Formats: sequence, C-alpha cells, structure tokens
Amino acid sequence: MSYQSIEFAAKDKVAHIVLNKPGTMNAFDRGLRDDLRDAVQRAAADDAIQCVVISAAGRGFSSGTDLNEATSMSVYPLLDNEYKSLINAIVDCPKPVIAAVQGACAGVGASIALACDLMLMSESAFIFLAFANVGLIPDGGMCWHLVRNIGYKRAYQIAIEGGRLTADECVNVGLANRVVANDQLVEEALAWAQRLCAAAPKTLSLAKHAMQQAQRMDLNDTVRLEAGLQALCTTSEDGKEGIRAFLEKRKPVFTGN
Repeated sequence: MSYQSIEFAAKDKVAHIVLNKPGTMNAFDRGLRDDLRDAVQRAAADDAIQCVVISAAGRGFSSGTDLNEATSMSVYPLLDNEYKSLINAIVDCPKPVIAAVQGACAGVGASIALACDLMLMSESAFIFLAFANVGLIPDGGMCWHLVRNIGYKRAYQIAIEGGRLTADECVNVGLANRVVANDQLVEEALAWAQRLCAAAPKTLSLAKHAMQQAQRMDLNDTVRLEAGLQALCTTSEDGKEGIRAFLEKRKPVFTGN
C-alpha cells in the first residue's frame, strides 16, 4: 500500500514509519493523520512485525496541527474523533512503539510522540508547547502526560507560558528514555527496536497492557492483573521455551506462540 504523507517499511520484524511532510515540518493535516493511523494499525495486525518505530523527515519531528486546516474545521470533532483515534491506535497497538524525535516536537505532534511507549530524542530535540502563544491550551492528551510526569505546578507553568523542554529535561522528568547524537537518532531507534524483537512477543504485548492498566489501578488489582497475565505467559509455548532455555543455560528461541 502506498501513502501520500508517510513512508512505511518493514524489515527484520520492525516496522519503520516516517512522517514525510518536511515542507510543513510534518504539520498534521487529515492526510498525515489518516496515513499514520493506517500504518500503525497495519503494523499492529501483521504477525511478522514485533516493534514499530516512528520517525520524521526534515529538521523537526512535527510542528503540530496544520493551523490552516484547523481553522476550517470544527475543533471538537477534530480532537475528540480524529486525533483521539490516532492516539488510540498507538496506545492500543499490542507492540512497542518507539518515537524517534529530532528538532522541534510541538503541539499535538508532541502529544502523538508522548503516546508512544518509548522515546529517543536527539541532542537538539525539544518539546515546544506554544498553545498559549496563540490563545489555546494543550490538547491531544498533553495535559495528561505532563501532569503525571512533571507534576501539576510545572505542567501548568509550561501550559500558560508557552514553554519548551529540552531533550535532557524530557529524560530527567520521565517523558523520554534517552538522548542520542543528532546524526545517530534513527539508527539508534531501529537498533533498539531490533533488540526488543529478541523478546517473546507475548512479553512485549502483555507487559505493555499491564503497565498501562497499572496507571489506573490500585496495588491489589494490579497484583491480580499480573497474576492472570503471568499465567498466560507461563502456559504459552514461548513461556515454556524461556524457562527451558534458562535451566539449560542457552538463548531461548521464541516463535510467538
């Protein structure tokens, strides 16, 4: 399948999706939203793919929403339907999704990057929330991410001052995993994805589910959820193979079963 606004490639169990509208610094319009949503869902449904990397062409990851489009559409359905369905496609993907962020990651583009399970940022990358500069508030789930990661007071300050967070600051507050050299960003993200593919697919999927649910549950319910998911793992063929390999002091060979 061909796309107008992204590039999609699958190799060695990794799907690599590239936002490809560098002329607008990957501003999100309907075409980019639809293409990215479809590509993520395509990767989610492909049993041959175990990890997804989302990167971007050009000097920045995304400048946010295409304001020319936003001013011509009703804001509520744009955010509550179109953007929410894209973000949910990433969150609901049963495989780890890695964002590789360079340059500016602004507005709803930052919300989409933060919806990914893992994030690498280049040394020059930064999250920029310019909403207040144009009389708006953070959207696309940004308030959820900021309050839970950096706390109410600093989140509110960034929201009303139109502030930015450097790559190092994002790592320090838990919004990103690690900072890499500018010219090694995509290479490092793909290499990380390859290392993750060595794990059992059920481990990747069920651990993602458990961590997401743990954010919403108390300790007792989390222990109960873990018990049920662990039972699925230990009775799977990959779970049995993992235990055998550990006892036999060899590398496991996982098949996804």
